[in-house]
Amino acid sequence: MHQTLELRIANKLEEIPAISARFEELAEATRLPQKVVTHVLIALDEILSNVIKFASEGDDAHEVAVAFDISAERVEIEIADDGRPFDPLRDPPEAREKTPRGLPIGGRGLVLVRKLMSEMRYEHSGGCNRLTLVKHLTPPASA
Repeated sequence: MHQTLELRIANKLEEIPAISARFEELAEATRLPQKVVTHVLIALDEILSNVIKFASEGDDAHEVAVAFDISAERVEIEIADDGRPFDPLRDPPEAREKTPRGLPIGGRGLVLVRKLMSEMRYEHSGGCNRLTLVKHLTPPASA
């Protein structure tokens, strides 16, 4: 059941549905449970949206690489870009705006991604951000 797929997109929001569609094809081919597919799609949309909106300044063209690795034990997604470094594992920056009720705007998407995924890893090396998302399909083995 091991399948991999690597894709590259321009840093444009309208490119996200193509990545989601390719993941759904891969998920169907590997018979992933629908709940896992839904969790991954939500996380993927949130992370790619953040990368596209915030990693690059202005209208500069950049590329975002997305790699999927699906096995019987897990779904692993690596998202790489050459934008500004941002570690999503740290607490989100303070929201600059608030709702009329005084609630902060922004930052909740990353909290949701952390809840939906089993693991998240981030590294910045050689001018490249790499975020790895892992969703376990079976309980991880005890160490």
